Amino acid sequence: GESARLGESARLGESARLGESARLAPLLRARGPPLVAPASVPVALHRAQIAQLGMSRADAKAAVQLRCFGRAAMLPRRPLIAFVGRVCRQKGVHLLLDAFPALLERCGGDAQLIVCGRAAAGDRYASACAAQMSDLRARFPERFWARPAEFCNDGPLVNLAADLCVMPSLFEPGGLVQHEFLAAGTPVVASDADGLRDTLVDVSERPCAGCAFVFRAGNHAALLAALERALTAYHAPDGASWAALQANAVRAARDVGDSARVWHVELQRMCRELPTAAGGEDEPAPPARQAA
Repeated sequence: GESARLGESARLGESARLGESARLAPLLRARGPPLVAPASVPVALHRAQIAQLGMSRADAKAAVQLRCFGRAAMLPRRPLIAFVGRVCRQKGVHLLLDAFPALLERCGGDAQLIVCGRAAAGDRYASACAAQMSDLRARFPERFWARPAEFCNDGPLVNLAADLCVMPSLFEPGGLVQHEFLAAGTPVVASDADGLRDTLVDVSERPCAGCAFVFRAGNHAALLAALERALTAYHAPDGASWAALQANAVRAARDVGDSARVWHVELQRMCRELPTAAGGEDEPAPPARQAA
């Protein structure tokens, strides 16, 4: 579709820009390894906002299902997948919209997807996605929901209600949404974009700490396979394994205090390496003042 074509164009353009920036790599390597400070959120504050809802996870899910799909679709064991973010090329929304009908076919219709994000008026990509959302809503009224003309003002509720968060970003400099979902104990299906991958552990790599199902960015088939892996884990007969995954998600949420400490240490290091204002090794001392 049009949204997929525009998304692929954006991916190729980003790859070209990254290739050009590689010319600076020798200079960057000469200064040692780069500082890596993963994105983070005020975890305690976010969890307090979730607590203020006064809902259990089951109650939150039922409330969202009722609002988005109607009473007939309030099925406690039907997986609820949520996307929260801007409807733009960077977020890879076209991949998710294209993959969802195939996912329903493969899982026998046993899944629901809500897309919580605004599509900017006048943007070709966003408009194409909005049209595709309208079509999906008409085809799957009890399984797909989106209101691309509106901002999402119910982040904490969606964080708690969803069984899975999905983030198909083509690239991501930081990424905050995954930590908001993780703080609520919600596992994540995410691309391997750097700003996501550096804070997520795939369940297949480290089952004891896994909180995510990671796939290759920009790849439709890989996203579909990751969603299938996640649904298989959700429906596993051993419910304790899914509960363990949720517990891993809670522990994986990065707090803003962690990032602040990383930057504090780095700024201290920089201050130690800078020449002093009065006669540092790279700056001559001022001339002595002549006597009157």
